[in-house]
Amino acid sequence: MLRIYTLCLAGIIGLGLGTAGCSGSSHPPAGNFELHWDSGATCGAVGATDIWLVVNDTRDNYGYSDHFLCSAYQGRSQDLPPDNYEVTVEVYDAGGAMVRQGNLPVVYPIYAHAVTPLPDVDLAALPLVGQPGTFAVRWSLALTTGGAATCSGAGAATVDLDLLDTAGNSYHDTFTCSDYQDTSEPLPPGDYTVAVRAYDANGILLSEWVGPITYTIYAGSVTQLPNVVLQVQ
Repeated sequence: MLRIYTLCLAGIIGLGLGTAGCSGSSHPPAGNFELHWDSGATCGAVGATDIWLVVNDTRDNYGYSDHFLCSAYQGRSQDLPPDNYEVTVEVYDAGGAMVRQGNLPVVYPIYAHAVTPLPDVDLAALPLVGQPGTFAVRWSLALTTGGAATCSGAGAATVDLDLLDTAGNSYHDTFTCSDYQDTSEPLPPGDYTVAVRAYDANGILLSEWVGPITYTIYAGSVTQLPNVVLQVQ
């Protein structure tokens, strides 16, 4: 995806500007992230030689990445357009293999002409690649005619979390509806299609919600799914 920023100058009555012009610019107001990874283990202790900072803006999921030598213990990103960003730190060994990867827990903003400091990273605390993660899910019930509903009032006994990864592998968890939240079984890192379904005590489907996008499991992390509202009669 290509971002183009355009600055147009129009003639302004009363200021004596007799012509109007329009020029394109690829240099919008920008800011930077600054990352330090000196709060814990050394690079040598975790076998790290390279660090990658990977960020994705939350508006259109446009991605940027920056490479740093691990031995520098700090780095500043390229110029980034003002926006909110999801941030991932990746650690590589001398052979070019990713050995650790961590997703920072919240989104971070970039402001024009400013540097946003990211939390200090302990390399040893970053999850090992391949370590499983989980989905956390919360649900509520609502009447199709309007208003809130409860599990007992709607006759809902269980809520199922059904997952399908990009390789076609399926995963399934069943929760007690009245708990209104729970966590999936440990899952391999990757992207998943997500469905949440409510059933009565006889296994009759009462309501379902299917996620509009895929959701990602990161190694050693908990991915919070959107709050699910199940429509019932």
